[in-house]
Amino acid sequence: MIVFDGVNDIGGGTSAPTITAVYDKLIAQAHAQNLLIYGATITPFGGNSYYTAAHETVRQSVNTYIKSGKFDGYLDFDAAVTDNGNPPKLQAAYDTWAETDGLHLSPAGYQKLADSVDLTLFTK
Repeated sequence: MIVFDGVNDIGGGTSAPTITAVYDKLIAQAHAQNLLIYGATITPFGGNSYYTAAHETVRQSVNTYIKSGKFDGYLDFDAAVTDNGNPPKLQAAYDTWAETDGLHLSPAGYQKLADSVDLTLFTK
C-alpha cells in the first residue's frame, strides 16, 4: 500500500498533526491486515498561488514524519522533483507542461516519480 497525498489539504489549512494522525490510523489498519504500507513525501509547491511559509512548514513536518520510520518505508518524491530553492518549487522540467502552475506535475514529472522508486522496497 502506498500513501501519496497532494498539497490540497495543506493549501486548505490542514495542520501537520491532523495529517499525521490519519497516517497513524492508516498504518495501524494496514498492519492489522498484515499489509506493508509506504509513505510518499509531498512534493513542493512554492510556485503555486496558495503557497505560504506556514504551508511549507506543514509540508516539511509531514515529510519528516513520513521519513521517520513509522511507515514500512518511504518514497522520496519531494527529493525527486524539487529544485531545492527557497521556497522549494518543482523543477521546471517537471512542472505542468500545459501551464506552469507550480503544483501539478507534467508527464515527465510523473515519470521522474516512477523512476525514483526503489523497487527493492517491494521485495520484503
